[in-house]
Amino acid sequence: MTGMTGPLEQVLRSSPYAAWLDAELVELGPGRAVVRATPRAAHANLAGTVHGGFVTGLADCAFEVACNTHGPVCVAVQLDAHFATGAELERPLTATAREVSRGPKLASYDVRVVQVDGQGQEQLVAWLQAVAYRTRRSHLP
Repeated sequence: MTGMTGPLEQVLRSSPYAAWLDAELVELGPGRAVVRATPRAAHANLAGTVHGGFVTGLADCAFEVACNTHGPVCVAVQLDAHFATGAELERPLTATAREVSRGPKLASYDVRVVQVDGQGQEQLVAWLQAVAYRTRRSHLP
């Protein structure tokens, strides 16, 4: 499900990093994006749960799409991660980025990463605060 169509959506779906994570862009709209990926054994940390780098990488993918939905090229200037619980391997993680505020040069985002546990309950894995710098360049000619 998406809330956008056309050339900008094509740009937003072409992220090499998301492809490398094997992440799927599930939903996007102005200032919002939902990305999903399933962590595999290669994404484990020493405790046997999902490495925080995978969790934050997935969150960053959602943030990247959300902050670029308005057209101007945006780049991250800050990303603060807070972990609530460990995530299980082989269970999909979903990252949802939502715009909190947007000005001419900076935009702020709330990103939540969740995982459905073995009992079917959604668990908050991490929440992130992100800030993007809005450049003068456009994704479209």
